[in-house]
Amino acid sequence: LPSTGTCAAPRAGRRPGCAYGGSRGGGGGRGDEVWRHALSADASLVSDVFQGQLRSVVCCSECGYEDASYELFWSLPLPLPPARTSGEAPPTLADALDCFCAEEPLDSWRCDRCARQGRGSKRMRLW
Repeated sequence: LPSTGTCAAPRAGRRPGCAYGGSRGGGGGRGDEVWRHALSADASLVSDVFQGQLRSVVCCSECGYEDASYELFWSLPLPLPPARTSGEAPPTLADALDCFCAEEPLDSWRCDRCARQGRGSKRMRLW
């Protein structure tokens, strides 16, 4: 889904087949492990339809280190995108997902690798 603009209050959250996440085919490692555990603990039609997984990545702007974590979800608190000018179509679900997945700056953050206090960023993807 294409990006349709910026979000007034950006938040930086994949279920298999989602256009907002990465590929499950490789590099998922820990994410695949979390997902397999969720399926073994709660495999049902309800979880197949309503459960998903967020991948949160925090990146250090000093050394480039990226730390990923994974979290299961049953619902997403999607922000409302900013109102458009008159005559334009109202915001769509894709607009709300773009806002949810937008990169968020971190001004006072300490990197686990280089131990520097400084700027970083956080982004969430549906995994």
